[in-house]
Amino acid sequence: MSDTGSSHKVPEEHYRGFTLHLNPDGDVWWQQYNGEQRLYVKEPPQSFVESVLEEKPRGGRVRITEDNDVIAKVEDGDDYERVHITTLEEVQELYPGGDEEFAIDLHPTDVEVGDLWPSVYDGSRFSLTSTDRIWWHNSETKRRHRVSDGIPNEIAQAILSRKRQGGSFRITPWGDVITLISAVPNPGEVKEQFAELPRVVQNIIQLRNDRGLEMLPIYVGNIGDRRVEIEEPRNLTDELDESAWDDIEDWIDSLGPTAAASDGIDETESESDLDDDPEEWATDTLEGDNV
Repeated sequence: MSDTGSSHKVPEEHYRGFTLHLNPDGDVWWQQYNGEQRLYVKEPPQSFVESVLEEKPRGGRVRITEDNDVIAKVEDGDDYERVHITTLEEVQELYPGGDEEFAIDLHPTDVEVGDLWPSVYDGSRFSLTSTDRIWWHNSETKRRHRVSDGIPNEIAQAILSRKRQGGSFRITPWGDVITLISAVPNPGEVKEQFAELPRVVQNIIQLRNDRGLEMLPIYVGNIGDRRVEIEEPRNLTDELDESAWDDIEDWIDSLGPTAAASDGIDETESESDLDDDPEEWATDTLEGDNV
């Protein structure tokens, strides 16, 4: 994690995270869809607001990574430059404008693995198909970066136990791991949990349902102090290292005469198949981040 207030360029492969918006007056909010009600950050830290507005005087969008780094795109001539601005370590609340009694926690603490997530669904988006095949998809370059460390095995297993073909999940700035599911083992229990959710969260889920996104957000664990490490994607001119050769040889051996024949192509890892966590479930996707 970088030092608070130290602005510097952010590598392209690090641009991801929970979305917040600011205006020049210092209001900070999260928004589910354009045109829908905003959820304002209750008492946003002054240092956070000042640091962001120093880089983006007109306000706009910022991302908060799973490491709690606040990053953004700022104008650089006719283009945008990615910069690290500060951190937002204090746990905050969100509330509908004028209705603080309906505030919700950004980092709920009274939640168990498998429970419905009682807050907004947003964060850095990753995907997996097994405990050792996890990646981050760069939406700009369309390339896939392998995650080499940072996702505990028990969390990956918790996701796979509920999404057997794999899928996507989010990590919040406070390390909470959440995912969307479309099937539940005990509907009666889920109905009881839904009834106990904050009213704001109930309405967010209903808004998604109205738009055909019939999925429920659940909590699957917390990564703690682990730092998610991602690798550069392979280029077609890269030489295969010893580990890659071992993998290829093992794979070819598995294709021997005793291997089961397949009539089709296994597209389990196809990015187009992983539509279980659409970006619009978290927040609107906008062109550029200078809202």
